[in-house]
Amino acid sequence: MRRLLLIWACTYGLGQDTIGAEARVRGDYVEVDFWWRSGVGYVPVAANFVLVWPEAHALSWSQVAITQRGPWDAAQSPLYRPLYITQRLEDTAQRVSLNLLPQDPAQGLPIPNQRTLVGQYRVPIAQFGPTLQPRWGMESGEIVGLARRGEKSRFVFLPVGAVTLCPSVAGFRVQVQGGELSLLPPADFRPQNLTITWYYNGQPIGNGATLFIPAQANGLFYAEVVHRCGSSAWSDTVALSTTGVGLASQGAWHVYPLPAREVLYVIAPERAPCTYELSDLSGRKLLQGRWESGDHAPHTIDLSSFPAGTYLLRLSQSTTQTFLISHVW
Repeated sequence: MRRLLLIWACTYGLGQDTIGAEARVRGDYVEVDFWWRSGVGYVPVAANFVLVWPEAHALSWSQVAITQRGPWDAAQSPLYRPLYITQRLEDTAQRVSLNLLPQDPAQGLPIPNQRTLVGQYRVPIAQFGPTLQPRWGMESGEIVGLARRGEKSRFVFLPVGAVTLCPSVAGFRVQVQGGELSLLPPADFRPQNLTITWYYNGQPIGNGATLFIPAQANGLFYAEVVHRCGSSAWSDTVALSTTGVGLASQGAWHVYPLPAREVLYVIAPERAPCTYELSDLSGRKLLQGRWESGDHAPHTIDLSSFPAGTYLLRLSQSTTQTFLISHVW
């Protein structure tokens, strides 16, 4: 008898489906994933994955949107309609449901016996700072399957972790383009929520979303990013050299016009052989050449085949200098 009970318990456990949700703060949004792992290849007729969020005012529910769909949406399986969201306010909490329905209730595709994404939605953060603890809000009949209509006891719902509404700002990357520095964000942030301070060789040099690259600058540029909720982080660092850019005095290289369009002109400081190398900011060599300078006649470098952007020009004679070149159209 004990052996029969053990076999029944194991069979029942294997037959259960696991339902999970993961909520995280990414940029100025909360993202919510729903996933489903079936014990026996369950075929759903209808499913509503419901989370209840306390302090509804902390998130902008009028702008909630589905950002990713699982393998049962209409694009991949004509048996299922696209996911959609329903929501309603209950006192001070928000009840949000991600819905999955087949085109024909008599049909359906089995949920695989592995963790599979059902869908993802995201909602903008309206009030930064509080910590929210979502909870399951499933009701009887909200997950219905063939031959098991309303059998809620078959499902195991995993606890959902709390989220603190203060996004990390780690991962910003510095971009160089058109003589300016800007930041590539790791997620969607609203500019008004960020304070950006630029640094040059360890000293603050400016504030704002972009920084004009100063002439005669050699060294390291990076930025500190601070979110209004208090999180902060450093961007990555770029090394730039702009020494000599502009009209040169006697005995210096003369490179013009800056920014350059189709051609760039170079006048060497001496009457002697000259070499040049043009590369991108990653150091990949794009162009190289040699010419004999004399009587301060300019040498022409054709940039017309290159896309607009920022390049490094390395010039060598008796001395070598590297110039930051902005190429525009």
